[in-house]
Amino acid sequence: MKKPYSLLAVLAIAASAGCNRPPEGVLSHDEMVSLMVDIHKGESVVEANPRSFPTDSSRRAFRQSVYARHGLTTEQADSSFAWYGYNMEAYVEVCDDVVKQLEKELAEAQATAGASVAGIGTSSISVEGDSVDVWAGIRFRSFTPQSPTDIVSFTIDPDANWEKGDVYCLRFKRIDGGAPLEVGLGADYSDNKRDFVVTTANGEGWQSATLVLDPDQTARGVYGYILSPRKSADAGYIDSISLVRMRWNEDFRHIRTSPMKSFVRETKGKPAK
Repeated sequence: MKKPYSLLAVLAIAASAGCNRPPEGVLSHDEMVSLMVDIHKGESVVEANPRSFPTDSSRRAFRQSVYARHGLTTEQADSSFAWYGYNMEAYVEVCDDVVKQLEKELAEAQATAGASVAGIGTSSISVEGDSVDVWAGIRFRSFTPQSPTDIVSFTIDPDANWEKGDVYCLRFKRIDGGAPLEVGLGADYSDNKRDFVVTTANGEGWQSATLVLDPDQTARGVYGYILSPRKSADAGYIDSISLVRMRWNEDFRHIRTSPMKSFVRETKGKPAK
């Protein structure tokens, strides 16, 4: 393990702030832009999945994984932030290019998908009614070799509007035609039973996975994920993510009873992968 930079080293970095060119040991302009773009993407993942990152240590570990993708230790990244923090002109130039890069990536994905820019990066939640979208995260995600994470996950706790036999449909539009995505939906019950369905999203266009809950009892939690295997170097994007909750009717019974669609675990453990 590398030791933290000494106070003398930090002061030396600060003293060089008057020069626009970063000193040795500090990320270049382009390297800093690339790092900050990934940090912003990672922060959006954390904000959209608070249950997955409930503590400061888990969020700190997540950021360290972003640093590791760029071949950096926390100390090395902190040194670069310290230098750019003192050299505000260079820092502003970096921030300008970070914004341009993020806007470029969103615009490219939007143009490919034919979706509106207004629908990218937004979140909403509705809990009342017989057919409502309860997705609370951002509606656009990217999967690239540089992305800080290769999974979109969510967990929903029960509220007064939950009913027995509710149906959840996770739906999104896939923009790339790369490696298949794994999509999973699950629900736990008070008797330790678990329903779970896993499917594969291939090709471009609209994709969906549907989970029909037990019509004889109310679930105590619903969760799911969209997982990229990272087998392709090509960037992949999904847009218009939604999680629609519908009420039970007999039309859904064939989905629930199909062994290819769902199964029940008589265990307190997690479903087998």
